[in-house]
Amino acid sequence: MGDEIIESAWFETISKRIILMVILAAITIGLGFLFMGIPNIEFFTLFVFLSGFIMGKRDGLIIGLVSSLVYFGLNPFGFPPIGIYVFQVMFYAIFGFLGALIQNFFQNKDYFKPKENLYILVIMIILGIVGFVFTFLYDIISSVIWYFEYPFGDFTTYIISGLVYNTIHLIFNLISFILILPGLAMLTCKLL
Repeated sequence: MGDEIIESAWFETISKRIILMVILAAITIGLGFLFMGIPNIEFFTLFVFLSGFIMGKRDGLIIGLVSSLVYFGLNPFGFPPIGIYVFQVMFYAIFGFLGALIQNFFQNKDYFKPKENLYILVIMIILGIVGFVFTFLYDIISSVIWYFEYPFGDFTTYIISGLVYNTIHLIFNLISFILILPGLAMLTCKLL
């Protein structure tokens, strides 16, 4: 038993654990490709975080790593520049790990009942902050890396030109981490 959110037969043997990791990675990658054509509306980030939240630090890190290697590496729009690819893979591996850290933070709180109700104000606020802050960091860092790998025009103009897309990304992830993530975590706990 590791630092996963609940006790389940899925966590008892390495083979079952690997199967669950593959399922979560496949769902994450599939949702990434499904929403790829809609600029900055994505569930990839949410599912990487959810994987760590449910499975624990090591498995969350692995799911984030594998999912991002496949999703960004097999992008039908083309392979990203190497600097941005390395950043994306590292970011999502860390984000899967972060999902477990946040779950560990909640673990001993009397209001944390993952099979009953995660729509508790403090949980929703913390998840919203995490989704917002890390989306903001991702957007800023990836924009800077893109600019230095493919510089064009003035840097300030480049950053300002992406504000609409980044704002959509921030708002969408904020809302999905507050409203969708608690329900998905509860559903996953009940199914396991």
